[in-house]
Amino acid sequence: MTFYIDLGIFWRSVTRLQDIINGLEYLLRYYKKWGIKSIAVPPLGCGYGQLEWRIVGPSLYRYLKRLEIPVELYAPHGTSHEELQPEFLQQDVEYSNISQREPSPQRIRPAWVALVDIVRRLEDQPFHWPVGRTIFQKIAYVATEEGLPTGLEYQKSSYGPFSKELKNLIVKLLNNGLIQEERLGRMFKVSVGPTFADAQKEYAEKLQQWDHLLEKTTDLFMRMKTNQAELVATALFTYKSLQRKTKNKYSELD
Repeated sequence: MTFYIDLGIFWRSVTRLQDIINGLEYLLRYYKKWGIKSIAVPPLGCGYGQLEWRIVGPSLYRYLKRLEIPVELYAPHGTSHEELQPEFLQQDVEYSNISQREPSPQRIRPAWVALVDIVRRLEDQPFHWPVGRTIFQKIAYVATEEGLPTGLEYQKSSYGPFSKELKNLIVKLLNNGLIQEERLGRMFKVSVGPTFADAQKEYAEKLQQWDHLLEKTTDLFMRMKTNQAELVATALFTYKSLQRKTKNKYSELD
């Protein structure tokens, strides 16, 4: 028998821990009735779901150890030895409130709100391409290079500049309701979330300070498709890399 836990509208959607808990509770109620004799469980939500094993692992362990059948629980590749041990997984933590198992809240940087403001400005235009994950990533890169203090560091990648910190930034924006995602054909559309208006008021002074930068970046991406955004970001990354490498003393041979 195969048992599915619905973690989102699509397999690459960001996962909510509460959805996993709901599925495990359902399994606990019915596994005997279904005649399940053993079960193997993957690290739910830790792939495209973008949840952390240190959060999901103890939650899975807590529920699965209540099953009166053999259970195999798999961790993500590369998980530290310490986080595979029962001592870590059975931490004596109050689980009655799932939010207590989430990482401690981290302050949203004003510059991250500014990235969402660029999306808002694009949405305000009558004719614009939808902003997908890739375009949002390139918006973040261009804005960072223009001087927006996002804290992101970029390196060369197959599809242009890449920042390993950007994934966590996007998760924080999603979890705080500043952006939202929805499936649109083969892509995920990124749009302004329900809490952005409040954040916009909170950081109004900073957003005003960066207005020229935000407007300039918005104008660049106004009529740009995904492949065009990748090309522009790659060209800018190459130019900036040459500037730093040659200290502005470069030629077409470089």
